[in-house]
Amino acid sequence: MNSSLKYFGIDFIEYNLKNNKPYFCFSRSNIKTVYVLLNNNKAIYIGQTIYIRDRLMSHRLNKDFDKVYISKINNFKKYENIDKLYKHHKIIDILERNLIRNLNPKYNVQHKKTITN
Repeated sequence: MNSSLKYFGIDFIEYNLKNNKPYFCFSRSNIKTVYVLLNNNKAIYIGQTIYIRDRLMSHRLNKDFDKVYISKINNFKKYENIDKLYKHHKIIDILERNLIRNLNPKYNVQHKKTITN
């Protein structure tokens, strides 16, 4: 059974990937979502994607992780208008940025301002 977690008021579903479980349980949604990769209960990467299954498979090539949290905010399948879709994308961007700032995962590259003379 999968457990859940809340970050910034958004529910995340936990998927334990120990024993190299296949990624068939992840649907090919066309809605953007935020995900958090963990190894030994420490966040190692945070990202956003439309195709979670494909993205997780690509991460497996160069990252060692045993758990993933996926935001439930992606459960909206249809939008009544373009404004709601735009708001959804803004929420995803803000959520990803705040998670990276707060959890400081080792594989996320932080863009720092460079001071020049």
